[in-house]
Amino acid sequence: MTDNTTTTMDSTTTDGVPGHATALGREQRQVTPPEDRYATELAFLAAHDPGPRPPGWLLTPRAVVTFVMGSAGEALSLPKDARPGAGVP
Repeated sequence: MTDNTTTTMDSTTTDGVPGHATALGREQRQVTPPEDRYATELAFLAAHDPGPRPPGWLLTPRAVVTFVMGSAGEALSLPKDARPGAGVP
């Protein structure tokens, strides 16, 4: 009997049929990724801090620290000239 299972970096297939994990839709994930779970908070922080961002970053380093460490009880609000995107409180 020959083994027709192949494995790549992305998935496992048997006779060209994708593995069960790759066939599952986004709705059936066991764990919601943090970028989806905290999308509103991340969008708010992106609008809250207009400072420069490193190449490829959506947030400033200061906003990343605020997201990870919290604001130490400080109430955050958007600057008057901020233009928040959709879903930003």
